[in-house]
Amino acid sequence: DKSFNQGTWEGIKKAQTDLKIDANYLKPSGTTEADYMKEIGNLYDTGYKFIVTPGFKFETAVFKAQEKYKDAKFVIIDGNPHSGDFKPVVADNTVAIFFAEQEAGFLAGVATALQLKEGELGFI
Repeated sequence: DKSFNQGTWEGIKKAQTDLKIDANYLKPSGTTEADYMKEIGNLYDTGYKFIVTPGFKFETAVFKAQEKYKDAKFVIIDGNPHSGDFKPVVADNTVAIFFAEQEAGFLAGVATALQLKEGELGFI
């Protein structure tokens, strides 16, 4: 997708090469918590005990998985596990990683200021 998912997978592939680990990519058949839990379970059941999930859409699934699969390790990128109430619950077997989006925004602002000699800038 040329964004978070791609960057995550490229990092996993680099770890696969550098650390000589086995990696597997599963794409959920849908976008529900049940779909995500199914693929997390499929990874776990085939021996993958270090599971990386990309993005906030996995928050409630990781919340459940970190309790169900206590001997597995989970990484959720750009999200926090929660039960649906948005109160983060990060278990000992889980790490939540967030991008420092403010840093990218700052750099974009500096680059724009250097290029923009006059006029106005809009940012969304």
